[in-house]
Amino acid sequence: MVLVMSYLFVVLTILSMELTISQATSRVTFNESSIADYHQQWMIQFSRVYSNESEKQMRLEVFKKNLQFIENFNNKANQSYKLGINEFTDLTEEEFLVTHTSLIGINETSTSEVFDETMPSWNWNVSNVVGQSKDWRKQGAVTPVKMQGGCEHAYPYRAKEGGCRSKAKPVMMQIRGFQAVPSNNERALLEAVSRQPVSVSIAARAASFFHYAGGVYNAPDCGINVNHAVTFVGYGTSPEGIKYWLAKNSWGKTWGENGYIRLRRDVEWPQGMCGIAQFPCYPIV
Repeated sequence: MVLVMSYLFVVLTILSMELTISQATSRVTFNESSIADYHQQWMIQFSRVYSNESEKQMRLEVFKKNLQFIENFNNKANQSYKLGINEFTDLTEEEFLVTHTSLIGINETSTSEVFDETMPSWNWNVSNVVGQSKDWRKQGAVTPVKMQGGCEHAYPYRAKEGGCRSKAKPVMMQIRGFQAVPSNNERALLEAVSRQPVSVSIAARAASFFHYAGGVYNAPDCGINVNHAVTFVGYGTSPEGIKYWLAKNSWGKTWGENGYIRLRRDVEWPQGMCGIAQFPCYPIV
């Protein structure tokens, strides 16, 4: 009986911690005396273990700085989105960029080497779009959100003997090429996403993107220098009347809206919010 009661106490304690941290994704409020306990709760929820006390103290300071940034942002009025806690909250911006973004030097020249320019393209006409919203998840066309993992750049690669898989899975479908969507044209991008999910390059350098927790992301200062890739799986309009793109990310389900982000659509500049209209494409099968 004592063991059962002890077990129930542990379970209830962990559930209470998870609820506290879950609530913090919409609004973070803390004081200096409780920050260490709050960090400890976060470590339990995300199974974070540090190598020594020195590293733990360093990560606590980073955690505290990120919490302050999140709270300051969420306290501002008239924001269309909120920031919150996720499993990356003990990382600096520099660490996160190195380990979770990867596109380097994307430009018009490099894209011409990837796409088959001979592929025919239909007349990109937004009048062909059916409906004011689309969500390819509802049609079973989107796989579950994944965690791409981080590249621990501080650890060198050591060559190792290996073998090939002798029983590779059979090829179900082959990709014949890629179709580029006209650049800097959100109307053409809307046409494309109405027909299938579309791969999009995005500028994911802003701290607000790193800490995004929900709402329609509207950050003109995120720039257009792309360094990451997401998949557009739909579009729509928020209850507040803001048009948005629905994008699937690869940073796990604790980031954003269960791994997704809504980005403002039809902005004033041709490259789109965070440069999303520059290099969109989709596979030809």
